[in-house]
This record gives sequence, structure tokens and C-alpha cells, in this order.
Amino acid sequence: MDHFANIKKAFELTWKYKFMWFLGFIVAFFGQAPTFNNNINLSEDNPSRVTEILNPILSWWNSMNPTLHLIIVIVSVLFFLTFSILIMYLVARSEAALVNSVTEINDGKHVDLGKAWKLGGPKSWNLVGQKLLLNLPLTLISLVILAISILVFLGTFKSDLSNIDELIASPLSLLFLLFTCLFVFIAFIYSVITGVLYTFSSRISVIQDKGIVASIKLSYAFITKNLSELFMSWIFNLIVMIPVSIIVGIISFLVMLILFIPVFLALMTLMLTNIFLFVAAVIILGLVTQFFGSMIGGFFSAFGSAYWTIVYTSLEKK
Repeated sequence: MDHFANIKKAFELTWKYKFMWFLGFIVAFFGQAPTFNNNINLSEDNPSRVTEILNPILSWWNSMNPTLHLIIVIVSVLFFLTFSILIMYLVARSEAALVNSVTEINDGKHVDLGKAWKLGGPKSWNLVGQKLLLNLPLTLISLVILAISILVFLGTFKSDLSNIDELIASPLSLLFLLFTCLFVFIAFIYSVITGVLYTFSSRISVIQDKGIVASIKLSYAFITKNLSELFMSWIFNLIVMIPVSIIVGIISFLVMLILFIPVFLALMTLMLTNIFLFVAAVIILGLVTQFFGSMIGGFFSAFGSAYWTIVYTSLEKK
């Protein structure tokens, strides 16, 4: 298989059919949650501010009827699950549309955004089902860890946060932290494996019209059968994408450095004056950053989808 030819073809398709960038943008923007990485430690710098912020919330929570606690938790979980599934559907439909676009274009058919979006519809819920099935073990474990964390927190601080430093330094907390770190490492490995499985199970589902479980099984068989070719395809893709990513990253960093130094100073001012405005500003800044990052990522998402679709169809024809 000519790996560079596949890369060239994927690039030409992505560059020519700009509507694929929009679909890639949806995948890039909604396919990952905003992350905020900072080293602000309020408990050490000003413990009273932590107590000042969280004590009213805990007092309000403790003043409620236990039945109301249960209702709030159930409603919150249902809302979160519904919202997450809708986002997963939007991403899955965009992914299916990208796969179908490449196969239709390769067959010499005309494809635009409207047709691509329509083609992505029939198999969208199938792809959502695959993601849910593949992520089910991690999701259940994560929910258990979250529930334990919330129960420990609420059980320890019924009225105030005066013992927060003692709790953080306790052996039980350190053991829980080690367990969480181990879980994160295992989750990373598991996510890589399921990510590779989904890359091809989604294409099998869309192109061959297979069911959820059948697509995953066929994906495993396809990967094990073509492992060496897939590894070389990944290496060649890496050779091309690393220099491109470095260049784009440097340009993006310089732009962000120019734009966000004054924003950072404004955030520090807000943190010292109004913590709630500070949190709101950080969330908005994260969403804006992700939006513009996804505009760039849209091209790479579309290119990646086109590339692996071409790789899959090429190996299937052998």
C-alpha cells in the first residue's frame, strides 16, 4: 500500500471539499470537553476565601430535606446524561457524514454539506451505541469514584470547611489519590485501545451497514489481520502530521501570547476581587479558546477521517 499516496489523497479531498472542515469542526469542538489547567491553590494562599465561598453552599445543602437531595441528584444526572447523549449524537452524525463523504467522492458522486449531513443520519445512533458500549466500563468506574468523592466531601463538611487541610493530608485521602492516579493511567491505555477499535468499527458500520456489536467484532478482526499495514499507516501519518502540528502550534502559541497576556492580568484581578466573576470568566475564556482551537482542529479532524477511511477501504479491497 502506498502510504504517502493515501496521505496526499486525503489532503486533496479535505482541501477541495471545504464543507468537510465544518463537519470536522463539530467533531473537534463537541468531541472533547474544555479543560482548564492552572496552578491556583486557594486553600494555601487564603483558606478563609475557600470557607467564605463554599460554606454558604454547604449550609444551603444541609438545610434541605434529604428527599430533595435525592431529587436534585437524580434530575442533575438525567440532565447530564441527556445532554451528553445529544452531544454524542451530533459528533457521531458528523463522523458518519465525513466517512460517507469520502466513499461517495471516491465513487465519483457529487457531495455537498446537505447531502453529507443527510447521509450521516442513518448510522448516527449506531455510532453512539458503539461509543457507549466501548466506554461503559470506564463510565461506571468513574461514576463510582465521583459518588464516593461527593459522599466523603458532604459527610466530612456538614457545616464548615475548617478541617479541609487535615482531610487532604489524611492517609485515606492519599490512598484515594494513588488509586485515582492508577485509574487515570489504566483509563488512558483503555481509551487508546477503544479509540483504535472505534476508528474502524465506525467505518465498518457506515460503509458495510453492520450492527453495533458486529462492527466492533469485525473491527477487531480487521485490526489483527492488517496490524503491520495499519502500524505503518500510523507511522507515515505521524511523520507528516508532527511537523505540521509543531508549526501550527508555534503560530497559535504566539497569537495566544499576544492576546491573552492582558486577559491573564484581568483574570488575576477578578480572582482577588470577585471569585464568582473569576470562575465565570475562566469558563467563558475556555469556551472561546476551544472554539478557535476547533476551527483549526476542524481541518485536521476532517483530514484524519478522510485518511483512515481511505486506509480502511484500500485494505478491504486487498
